[in-house]
Amino acid sequence: MVVCQNANFIDIPRGLESTTQVLDLRHNNLRILPRDSFAYSGLLNLQKLWLNFCNIMWVEKGAFRKLTHVKELDLSNNFLRDVPSGALADIASLRELRLAHNHLTVLSAAAFLFSLDLVELDISYNKIEKIEERALRVLGNLEILNVAGNRITFLNSTELRPLQVLRVIRVDDNPWYCDCRLRQLSHWMREQKLTASTPPSCSHPSWLYGLDWQTLDTKHFLCAPHAMAVAPRILATDRDNVTLMCKVEAEVEVIISWLADEIPIRNTNMTHRYKVKQSGDPDRQLYVSNFTILSVVKEDQGVYRCLAENRAGTSVCDIILQVSHEVAEVRSENVEQIFMRRGLLGAVSIFLFLVFFLCSAMYCKAKDPRLQVSEEDNLRTTKLTKNLHEKLGQHNVGHDSKSNTQTHDAQSWVISDSPCEKVQTSDLSTESRQDLATPDNGSPKQPLFIGTTTSCVEKKKQEETDIQTNKEDDMYPKTFSEENVFSAEFNRPPSHSSLGNISHFPDLLDLPQSRLSDLAAPQQYEPFQRPQEDLSLSTHRPYSSSSRRL
Repeated sequence: MVVCQNANFIDIPRGLESTTQVLDLRHNNLRILPRDSFAYSGLLNLQKLWLNFCNIMWVEKGAFRKLTHVKELDLSNNFLRDVPSGALADIASLRELRLAHNHLTVLSAAAFLFSLDLVELDISYNKIEKIEERALRVLGNLEILNVAGNRITFLNSTELRPLQVLRVIRVDDNPWYCDCRLRQLSHWMREQKLTASTPPSCSHPSWLYGLDWQTLDTKHFLCAPHAMAVAPRILATDRDNVTLMCKVEAEVEVIISWLADEIPIRNTNMTHRYKVKQSGDPDRQLYVSNFTILSVVKEDQGVYRCLAENRAGTSVCDIILQVSHEVAEVRSENVEQIFMRRGLLGAVSIFLFLVFFLCSAMYCKAKDPRLQVSEEDNLRTTKLTKNLHEKLGQHNVGHDSKSNTQTHDAQSWVISDSPCEKVQTSDLSTESRQDLATPDNGSPKQPLFIGTTTSCVEKKKQEETDIQTNKEDDMYPKTFSEENVFSAEFNRPPSHSSLGNISHFPDLLDLPQSRLSDLAAPQQYEPFQRPQEDLSLSTHRPYSSSSRRL
């Protein structure tokens, strides 16, 4: 045991024997207990720690860390404002805790959540006004409880019922309200045969002041009645009968009276114009008093008071009476309170409905064009895709390998209308023709249609020349693919359309008018000696609007 009283220590002393079990530090000036205050001093075997009268204002969490053997802790006569629950978590085996003469005001629900093994608790002479639920009921091993000298007016018996081993309790020197709420606590203490060492006395009501509430019968614990007006404001018509109604809740029979300008009203007063009738239901603890004024006049308006009284106390409620000479005014006033709320609610409902309707209409109106545009975009995309496939399709110009017949793709020629003869046009639509006639960006503009500027004579001469050219080709049979022909067609200069030698097969469109007549007559061509190997044409088909020729 180490005793260091009145040593003016501001910290836990060091250099003490580690085998110390009892440490007495009373009447020092510690003020604050920081973290690991005792672990740094090596006092790990402490079992009793007395820190009262040390001006302690704050105990930091972890201050008692590693003190697993402490059974008794005395922090009384300090300046603590709350129970140091966080610091007490490190000494879960604590059995005796003293916090008397501090500045505690509220006992929170988690105050002793980590001190479940407490056997004795002393929180007397603080400023405790409220004990929260579950603050004490968790202490199932508690045997001694001292809450004397606080400001407790009511203690719920449900907080003490779980304390089955409680044998000593001190609840004296508190301003107890000995009403119906304290009845259950008194009844439980009688069942447990618990008697406070110092008798607790009543502070309220006045007729029980100073009496020991442990000795009072159950019928003495009464609550004051509660009076309330059915209609706190009444507007009456001149010369009508008016009834003021007052409801009173009370455990026992009460006396109900009416006052007008602090003057009691009785049935015999004012030539029997006032009538008071009272009824009650003791089982439901409800009483009703009706005050009727016959042939009300303007002078009757004012404030009327309903007064309910029993042994526990008094309750008062006020009713305002107004008298009007105009029936229409009375009706409007009566209807005002009823229909004001309904009218406001209806207006708000209509406004919300209109807003919802307008939003729905605007949404539908904005949605239809988007769907229409989307359908048009899908159709246009389909057409463009189809035209693109048509543009990228093969243009078959040459001889079929099987039938040795010159073939053309149905969409490879687009001929404009001619005034001299009826020509066969392709199946392309007007839109497709416009697409084909439109060159790609960045490519030179090339005509994709044979216009009507060429005369009919020139077309006939050109056809005759093509027939002769075909006959010349038959003299030199050769097999080649349409793809090679189309590739060659794209690779040659745009002014020539023949697959043969350029010198032997000039383009008729490039010849002058004077030579077209010479080509009309049959001509004899010398056999052209072709090489034995097949004509190899590149299969590469670069797509370019500048090199495409129809």
